[in-house]
Amino acid sequence: MILADPALGPVQLLKLDISDGFYRVNLAIDDIPQLGVAFPTKPGEPKLVAFPLVLPMGWRNSPPIFSAATETIADLANERIRRGDTPAAHPLDEAAEAVTPARPLEGTPRGGVAGAEPEPPRDPSLPASGKPAGYIDVFVDDFIGLTQERRHGQRVRRILLHAVDDVLRPLDSTDDQFRREPVSLKKLRKGDCSWATVKLVLGWILDT
Repeated sequence: MILADPALGPVQLLKLDISDGFYRVNLAIDDIPQLGVAFPTKPGEPKLVAFPLVLPMGWRNSPPIFSAATETIADLANERIRRGDTPAAHPLDEAAEAVTPARPLEGTPRGGVAGAEPEPPRDPSLPASGKPAGYIDVFVDDFIGLTQERRHGQRVRRILLHAVDDVLRPLDSTDDQFRREPVSLKKLRKGDCSWATVKLVLGWILDT
């Protein structure tokens, strides 16, 4: 936010969540037997052993392995933003356009509101890039995107959506009714993935 050139307009933010987290990452076949869990059975009944096919909850290696996957998504997205890639339309474009409902922040002065403090002048040592900001960051399964200008924002969001698909396989015709899109459609339809100058992320109110 600090490095964004204010001459190009306000910094806009979006949020994107991954649904079913750890269950998006398949285990290596050779590792599956090591994580088998024996189920209790009654005397005389066959023994039952469950073998997870994806990262299990409660395994200490699941968080860093899953985070490596989501960090890879962010790295891919930022490289494509930096290169100036222009991605094709994404199937979730329309759902991602849902607008975040306006939410006044009590006790927080807003720009343009009577009595609000004027913004301090920008530090003259900061660079003026002449290009709209574009960046993706992630904490475990919560992505935050940053941009300026609406047209550039559509490009940044599409790059992120395609990067998610490249690492965490999207739905296809072979999937049953129980598998869901990697991107949380519930959060998408709530407006999380729309661009706004105020976003609530992991309990923090980010106000650009």
